Amino acid sequence: MSAIFTPFASIYYEKAACELYMFKMLTDHKKGVVEPLIFSVAVFILTSLLVQYLVYQQYLIARENEQEQLQQELNRVKDGFRGILNSNITVANALATIHKSFGSNYNFDTTAKQLLETNKYIDALQLTDGGVITHVYPLRGHEGTIGFNTLGDSTRRKEAEHAIKRRDIYFAGPRKLKEGGIGILGKVPMFSGGKLLGFSTVLTKLPTIVTALKLYDSSKLIYSYKLAKNNAADSSDYYFTKMLPGSKNIAASTQVNEGDWTLTVSYSSVAHTNNFPLTQALIGFLLALFAGAFMYRRIRQPYYLKEIIDAKTKELSAREKYYRTITEANYDATVLLDGTGKVLYQTPSVEKILGYSFAEMQLLDGIELIHPDDRERDSQAFIDLLGESRRIVHLTHRIRKKDGNYIWIESTYRNLLLDENIRGIVLNYHDITDKVIAQHQLAERVKELSTIYYANEILKDEHQSAGEVFTKIVELLPPGWQYPEICGARIVFDGQEYCTQNYRTSVTVQAEHFRLIDGRQGVIEVIYTEEKPHEYEGPFLKEERDLIRTLAETIVVYFNKASQQRERTKSEANFRSSFEHAAIGVALVSTGGKFVKVNQALCSMLGYSEDELLALTFAEITHPEDVGPDVENVKLILDGIKDFYRIEKRYIHKNGSIIWINLNAAIIRDSEHKPLYFVSQIENITERKESQSKFQDLVEKSLVGVYIVQQGRFVYVNPWIMEESGYSEKELTSISFDRYLHPDDVALVSKNIRARLSGEVNDTRYEVRVFKKTVS
Repeated sequence: MSAIFTPFASIYYEKAACELYMFKMLTDHKKGVVEPLIFSVAVFILTSLLVQYLVYQQYLIARENEQEQLQQELNRVKDGFRGILNSNITVANALATIHKSFGSNYNFDTTAKQLLETNKYIDALQLTDGGVITHVYPLRGHEGTIGFNTLGDSTRRKEAEHAIKRRDIYFAGPRKLKEGGIGILGKVPMFSGGKLLGFSTVLTKLPTIVTALKLYDSSKLIYSYKLAKNNAADSSDYYFTKMLPGSKNIAASTQVNEGDWTLTVSYSSVAHTNNFPLTQALIGFLLALFAGAFMYRRIRQPYYLKEIIDAKTKELSAREKYYRTITEANYDATVLLDGTGKVLYQTPSVEKILGYSFAEMQLLDGIELIHPDDRERDSQAFIDLLGESRRIVHLTHRIRKKDGNYIWIESTYRNLLLDENIRGIVLNYHDITDKVIAQHQLAERVKELSTIYYANEILKDEHQSAGEVFTKIVELLPPGWQYPEICGARIVFDGQEYCTQNYRTSVTVQAEHFRLIDGRQGVIEVIYTEEKPHEYEGPFLKEERDLIRTLAETIVVYFNKASQQRERTKSEANFRSSFEHAAIGVALVSTGGKFVKVNQALCSMLGYSEDELLALTFAEITHPEDVGPDVENVKLILDGIKDFYRIEKRYIHKNGSIIWINLNAAIIRDSEHKPLYFVSQIENITERKESQSKFQDLVEKSLVGVYIVQQGRFVYVNPWIMEESGYSEKELTSISFDRYLHPDDVALVSKNIRARLSGEVNDTRYEVRVFKKTVS
């Protein structure tokens, strides 16, 4: 404030001057007290607010650090957990593929053992027939699950329904297991011809997951890990360890889409998290009070504010360095590219993975590092990426390392060229070569088993000549090897050669000799027509060496057995030929009604395979309305009243359609006249029945009269005759044919009927008069 002093008082007014002086003194005193007080209060308030704001910001930064650390742990656990799930998916699908391909013609325990040896995150494998568990490996500890119907339990039935609806793997749990403990189960539904065969199931117990993710390490005790299904009805929340969340509820969550889970990581109750710094806030208050009290004297000394700003700047710089260190320490590579693909920045992981330094990468054309087979696709993907801001492109391809070898990488490109903070394309990738090799080895194992399976299928026919056997097997060999497109094969046996079309002499050859008990010998040879890079193992894999040896041993067993059984087979051939090649269906049926033997004609007629029919009784495929007469005839035969019977009845095709058949069944008895089995001959008369039905439908809707006369009486009249004559069907069939005709026309009609019956004419045309019912 400034006082306005106006000296207009006269010296003659001494009293007034004195009063004015006193007023000035009071005003100056007030100014000296009030203004500093007001300024100091303002400084105190402003300083207090500023200090409290800074304290709060420091608290927020500490909380952000805690949240960032929590997010990093969440990402680590999620990546490890997804790795376990991906391993489960691969094994479950492989087991399902093998089971659908081979049915029961493979050793489940051996196959399951091999799959588990290469996948350490799986505790057990299961197969179900429908919903009933039929196979478990390892069996020890899971004995109680064999024969358990998973569809009989509401929870497990819902899990199965999820998998069937998705037609893909569905991860259930975590939940309590029948054999004890808690785990997750990956269920893959297996279908054949649209029919559910069962499920291929992988089991991973949660202790296995905890061990794999190292959740009990001492450094991890500050965290609590929770896994929960998004559908609460499916399972309850589960904590991986005994560490429960702390009272502050500081957590980070993410979705694990493979199992429709929410994975949550939070600080446990033993973790020391940051509290609001009340001490610092109090000190700030005192500092503000001190600043307010002495601000008048220290108004020219506001350097403390600069120190705070400097400290804050230093802290932010340290934080930036901290985040950069984390990024560069990550094993996954991160690269920043410009719009032409030139490298602007790369993390040290790039040099660890590829061997190229940042300076070397800047001199290279990135597309030249891509495998030639992947370049065209990757170039187009990069062009598409540039066409849309913030677009994300995922690629899996091969890239050349500095040592010249190619590795498989999984890449994600993000177009952030228009982002003011980035101005580039962000590329993240990691090495998946081990995963690709594992998948390749698994695929080769499936090919090996498939080749052995189909070879055994060929050798099931014991009536083939050696030439037929080797002609088929030699064509079977190339698809079972690593590079079938350049693979050729030859079998030399007893002086004869059997070759694929592309077989020729090659430096890349694999051979296996064999010898039969009758002295004949041969050799199996597999060649590659050109050289291929040894990306995994080569030129021939260990599995392929085992495969050619197994095929040679199988051939030896086949021909040795064939020579010993040739005579017995020859005697059985005659009976089998007459049975199998009959033009109509033929079956041997037990006295209990079960099919004992069926021919192909019957299988084709009903749509069932031989094995499926042998598992049924005649009553199970007979129309319900026809079962009674059929069973009654069987009883009469078994009681000795008759030895055979003939009947027309309906069978039910596998697809549900109706088949009319003419059945001739005769009993075969032993020397004591006891029934052994029925020989049934089944003729398909569906077409005849359908023709009769169509004819009847045509006659019923005819616009002219149609009738049938037997022994001088109507046995059938169509609706047109009844409508025109006025008689009902009952009335017409109760009178003689003559009474319906005019008396003068009876002789003409009788003459024409005799001419038709004797074959003198094929058809006749004439006009007659008939009586019409009189309505009174």
